[in-house]
Amino acid sequence: MKGEPAIFEDTVVYLPTNQNRVLIPLALTSLVRAGVKPLVAYTIVRLLSAVAMFAGVAWIMARTTLAAPRVIAAALVVLALALLPSFNYGWEQPSDFPDVLFTTALAALAVMKQRWLLLGVAVLAAANRESAVFAGVMWAAIHGRRTSGGVNAREIGFGGFVATVAMAVVLALRYALGGLAAVESDTQTIVSIWETVVSLAEAVNQPSLTRWPVLAVVMFGPVVFWLLLNRARFDDRHTGLVLAAIVVAALTLTTGLASELRRHLPALAILLYSAVAAECGWRSASTRLVSV
Repeated sequence: MKGEPAIFEDTVVYLPTNQNRVLIPLALTSLVRAGVKPLVAYTIVRLLSAVAMFAGVAWIMARTTLAAPRVIAAALVVLALALLPSFNYGWEQPSDFPDVLFTTALAALAVMKQRWLLLGVAVLAAANRESAVFAGVMWAAIHGRRTSGGVNAREIGFGGFVATVAMAVVLALRYALGGLAAVESDTQTIVSIWETVVSLAEAVNQPSLTRWPVLAVVMFGPVVFWLLLNRARFDDRHTGLVLAAIVVAALTLTTGLASELRRHLPALAILLYSAVAAECGWRSASTRLVSV
């Protein structure tokens, strides 16, 4: 919140990417100012964000798909199991749980074609993590192709607009809190595909059940299997969500270490939402997330 460097293992590191991730710090600051000790405040916020993630994902699935409670419960179990490998990195990122919730909400809004509500949630999600730009990817993937065939330039353009607005909010927050240092050329980490290849080669040469490729299979295996079981029920919306997840995963590989599995939670959330919808079907187009 102060735009200052962070300390990792006694090393001072400045991370521009952290400057827009203000939702969790705002909650922590509020508790600390109320007299709660920092460690206790962090534990409370971390716990409550986990509860909000599971409850929110369940509510979104119940409101927008025909999933029975037992199917939603199964989805939450799959999500919980997928979260375990995501802790393979050395440090926690408290933005991860809200990231899953926001991504699920954005996927649902994209499917329901709630364009302006999608834009509003993407703007809010940008204050949690820059993955909010994936809202535009989901919109374009789902609505970018006409039912009669051909490209729907208008909807692809709207997806680009949503992604641009979300990134503009990210950069504005970074500049507001970190100044020019937060929006310079290194404001977003870019990783070459070669680094991913090298990391994969190292895992193959020194195999272990705790290597990230194995954990990635554990993380994504159940939801991919669930999707394959119901592939005959796919419509354009399921296909669009799967395509969006693939694009999101590819973009994620270019902006950080492949071995940091927590960064792949948005792609997982998209696939999980699609799997539940493929299992049970969608609610009618008239259903709205904002309805009571």
